[in-house]
Amino acid sequence: MTRRKSHEAAEIESRIQMALGDLSNGRYSSLRKAAIAHDIPKTTLTARFNGRQTRIQSHENQQLLSVHEESELVRWITLATKSGYSVQHAILRSMAQEIMRQRVRQINDDCELVSYPPIGDDWTKRFLSCHPELETVQGLD
Repeated sequence: MTRRKSHEAAEIESRIQMALGDLSNGRYSSLRKAAIAHDIPKTTLTARFNGRQTRIQSHENQQLLSVHEESELVRWITLATKSGYSVQHAILRSMAQEIMRQRVRQINDDCELVSYPPIGDDWTKRFLSCHPELETVQGLD
């Protein structure tokens, strides 16, 4: 599950991307100058310049859903909510299982090459905590 980025982490990532862009278009001639200008650690900029992935990207293979699949799930929930349909936790979990099932179906032809563990009981709670734009509303009895 994609980790929720703190505001500070998002700001640092933005500065790293700007520094990499400035290096590629020739604004800065050295990594050191770009790191100083954008107020980021030189070691971090050097690692990213040499192809190191972000923490989120490097751990994506350990998640049940990829970053793209999660964003599509968030988009589906948002569209359903806008149309007046409330997505219950059980439906959200079923949709995530279906996304996983579709991925496995594409990889496995006739024999089972890949299988994934079932989605745990706390997955929905963790998914919603990583996507604060999705708010849970408790129904009144």
